[in-house]
This record gives sequence, C-alpha cells and structure tokens, in this order.
Amino acid sequence: MARRIARASLLISLFTCSYAALCHFVAFDLGITIMLGATALYFLLPLLLRTSLGLVTIGNILLAFSFVMELSIVVLSGGIESPVLPWLSSIPVAGLLLANKLSAICWAILCTIAIIALGVGEMFGMSLPLYYDASYLTVFAIQCLAGLPLIIFFLNLIFVKERDVAQNALQESYEELEVQAEEIAAQRDDIHKKSFLLEQHNNNITASINYAKRIQNASLPSEKRLQRGLKNHFVLYKPRDIVSGDFYWFARIGYKTIIAAVDCTGHGVPGAFMSMIGTQKLNEIVKTRNITSPNLILHQLHLTIKEDLDQNNNENKDGMDIAICVIDDERKVLEYAGAKNPLVYIQDGEMKVVKGSKFPIGGNLYKEEPIFDKFELPLDKPTTFYIYSDGYQDQFGGENNRKFMSKRFRELLYEIHKLPMDEQKVTLIKKLEEWKGYDKQLDDILVIGVQI
Repeated sequence: MARRIARASLLISLFTCSYAALCHFVAFDLGITIMLGATALYFLLPLLLRTSLGLVTIGNILLAFSFVMELSIVVLSGGIESPVLPWLSSIPVAGLLLANKLSAICWAILCTIAIIALGVGEMFGMSLPLYYDASYLTVFAIQCLAGLPLIIFFLNLIFVKERDVAQNALQESYEELEVQAEEIAAQRDDIHKKSFLLEQHNNNITASINYAKRIQNASLPSEKRLQRGLKNHFVLYKPRDIVSGDFYWFARIGYKTIIAAVDCTGHGVPGAFMSMIGTQKLNEIVKTRNITSPNLILHQLHLTIKEDLDQNNNENKDGMDIAICVIDDERKVLEYAGAKNPLVYIQDGEMKVVKGSKFPIGGNLYKEEPIFDKFELPLDKPTTFYIYSDGYQDQFGGENNRKFMSKRFRELLYEIHKLPMDEQKVTLIKKLEEWKGYDKQLDDILVIGVQI
C-alpha cells in the first residue's frame, strides 16, 4: 500500500505538470497556478509515509488534494459544463486503489453532491465565467477527456503490479511454509520414531529392573521366616525406586536370632547391586563360617567387601552402613554392633540410643583399621528396640520443607513403642506420608522394630 501511494503521487504530479502546460496553451492563468501548486503537493506527499500516520489516512489526504484541485478547475472552467467535470469520477476509483472501500463510497457521495450543487446552481441561473480563452474550448475538452481514461489506466496498472508483487510474495511465502511444513513433518516423524525406540528401550530396561526386583525380594527374608525368630516385629521397607539400596537380613543359628538393617551406597540399580553383594557376604560369614558375634560379623564383612571390590587398588568407595543385632535366647541378652547406624531401645519407659562406629563397611573413607564395638543389653525386662537406615529421618517435607531429622524420628518411635507392632508400622507410614506431602521420596527407607 505504501509503495502504491508513492507511485500514484508521482504519477498524478506528472499529469498535473502536463496539464499546467495545457493551461498555459489555453491562457488559463489560474489553472496554471493550481496545477503547479498541486504538482508540488503531490511530489511532497510521499514524505508523509515516514510519519506515524496510517496508510489509509495518507491515501485520503491524497484524494482530498485531488478533489480540491479538480473541483477548483471545474468551477473556474464553466462549472457543470466544464470538460474537467468527468474527472471527479476518478476520485472514488482512486479511493478503491489507494484507501479502502469505505473511503471510496464516501468520496463518491462527496463528488455526487458537488456535481448536484453545480447543476442546481446552473438551473437557478448561477452562471460561472470561463477563466481561459474560449476559442480553445475544443482543444481543452479533448485533452481533458483523453487524460481521464489515461490516468485511470495508469492507476490500475500500478494496482495490478502491486497485486502481482503481493501475490508472488504470498506464493513464495506459501511455498516456504510448505517446505517448512514438510521439514517439520519429517522431524515429527523422526521424533516419533525415536520416541518409540526410547519407549521400547525404557520398557525393556524397566522390565529388566522389575525382574531384578523379584530377585532382590526373593533374597529378602520372608515374613514367615521372620516370624519364627521374632514373634513381635514389623519391617517398614520402602524403596525409592523399583529396586533398593536398603535391605534387611535375618538368620537363625542355634539359640541366636540375627537381624540386620543395611543401607548400601546409593539407591536404585547401583544400590541394589551392593545389596545383593551384602546379602551374599552375610550368608557366607554367618551361615557358612558360623560367625555370630555382631562386631566380628561387621569386621569380616568390611574385609570381604574391600577385597571383592579391590578397593585397596582402585578408587571405588562403595560400601554400606549397617546395624546388626543378635538375640541370644540362651544368655537372655541382646548383642549389637553398628557401622554408623545406631540402635534405639526402650526399657522401663526410658529410651536410649547406642551409636554405631564411625567406620562404614567398605570404602576408603578412613585409613586406619576399623573398630566395631559390641554392646550387650540384658533382656531381663520387656524391651522394644529399633534399627533403621537414614531414609526416614532424611526425608524432606513439612511446612518449611525441611528434613524430618533424627530427633523427631526418635520421639515418634517413643510415642508409638507401646502400640502393637502392626499399628506401629501403620503409624510410621501415615506420619511419613503426611510429612512428605506431594514431595518425592528422596531415599530408600527401612525401619525394623522388635518387641521382646
């Protein structure tokens, strides 16, 4: 539209300039002045395109110049009988090309009113004088009437050329969009294909991990086995992922019942690998080699883990934290040893915490040889004890999204220690879900409770 207005302005300025020469030929001095002034205005009008004015507004300004110029020439060249009168019909046509349909209608109405006013004036005897040499009327009329279709032709030519350019640009844009659509479709198909392959791989991996879960669960002591050695107990076991780095282990050797809560390095698949190694090594140490003292079990477990993972010759730091308890029915004592993980027990309504050794099982955290002390607790009175991993107390949640913390966890254990064991487990799960809310579980969770 902007280019069309600029070209139309220059075209009309050429016409007004040529008609200034015609006015000179027919001795139309006022016509010369009007035409030269119009030429200057039309020549300068494209400068408005650099302003903030809308294109329709600029187009209507151009039409207003044309209307005033043509009506002035009509009035000065005979009014209703002027050979310039038909030029008023070019205004609505130019309105369609340079503005919009509404503008064209408005200018058509205005031009019609002007023509009617001139006709009414003629009917009432209002004769308008000629300001040019009447002897040149025929020449003037022919030139004026010949120029009208010519300027309409050129204006239409400008419009057609602009339309063709716009259509070509639109066609090019359409073709570019088609190419882009084809590229996007190809990319989408490629993404769908890759997504399908990823989904297949993911399903295969998930299926493998689910099968690994079956193997890991099979290696855990069954509830029936636990019930034989621990009449009143619960095990809260909540892996963060499909498989777990936490595991619990149980054995019955003679008069001794051995239970362990183990937290391996990591969680998920890496932690599960360590848990299988830990299970196998505990079976070997206790069931094959018949080592039943908890501190000796930990010492042997530490040595075998370091040896099997060749940790003296590489940078592997994997290991485990463990709390292990041995209930000696013959001596009526509870023996405990811990690698970082504590024992919590309650007797006579008083809770006590026995801390584990600072040394973990495996890894290269300390250079010195680890020491795992044994703690003995007489079972001459009702006793409730708990061993656990750090998953419960490290869970984030609550109003301020903080850790549950060990102190709050021990207070919770004390609150529930008189409840039946199955109710204790339900309460722990309920409190955990309330605390966690919509947050994700951050670590594997293992809590074992026993009443004697």
